[in-house]
Amino acid sequence: MMEHRDAYVKKLRAKMAEWNGKIDTLQEKADQAEGEMKNQYQKHIEELRTKYAQAEEKIEDLLNSAENAWEGFKAAVESSYEALTEAVQRQFPD
Repeated sequence: MMEHRDAYVKKLRAKMAEWNGKIDTLQEKADQAEGEMKNQYQKHIEELRTKYAQAEEKIEDLLNSAENAWEGFKAAVESSYEALTEAVQRQFPD
């Protein structure tokens, strides 16, 4: 069961690292922007970083959970992960 948890966390962290790179790209754009556009970028970056931190916190909770309790934490992690996914997709539509 622990292998499943570790594989799950590894998958989440890989995707989150990708998104962190996108957030950094957005920050670079914000650094180049001026006025209202810069404010809009900063607002979106703050939202993304908050959701990122929340998802990371849930992953840490998951890692610190007892092996038999990880399924319960998985639902909370998925909720935070989905919120981050939606926020990133709004900023970087395909």
